[in-house]
Amino acid sequence: WRNIRDGMKPDRAACSPRPLIWGAVLVLLGVFFVGWMCMGSIQFSQQGLVGADGHYHVRYSQIMAERGPLTTFPWTQASVHRDRFMDKDFLLHVLMVPFLGDDLRFGPKLLTSLLAALLWLLIAFIAWRHGFPAFWLAALFLLAAGIQFNFRMSLTRPHLLSVLLAVGTA
Repeated sequence: WRNIRDGMKPDRAACSPRPLIWGAVLVLLGVFFVGWMCMGSIQFSQQGLVGADGHYHVRYSQIMAERGPLTTFPWTQASVHRDRFMDKDFLLHVLMVPFLGDDLRFGPKLLTSLLAALLWLLIAFIAWRHGFPAFWLAALFLLAAGIQFNFRMSLTRPHLLSVLLAVGTA
């Protein structure tokens, strides 16, 4: 900046924020990859889906892919949802449709671990935007949140999207 004050042209390489941005992008990609590996290790540590509700969401996504959105839910005979049904988790079910395959386990596990890794990425990005010097540590603090938090972030349920939207709009 002294060069500008003295009337000389500024050195573009010294003033350009591009190296800093590309370095931050590489670190953010690293945070996403580490998050994906950590959350994927929880998700793929067992053969079936983590938790019990994930099976409902996967199966409903498969039914929705075959028949479209349902207005009735005939599988529950003694419920108010039998004749009038509205999918409150529509966004998750639509998002899960491309991840369904013949197995009905691998794709949803992959989607769940990707969404959890996106949470890591989003927290690191917010820390970077706020100017934290070691912003990648903010995402690693999710590991310090404990097994209960990380286990819940590994469930194939719609709360992953809710947490992502809540953190992203904060």
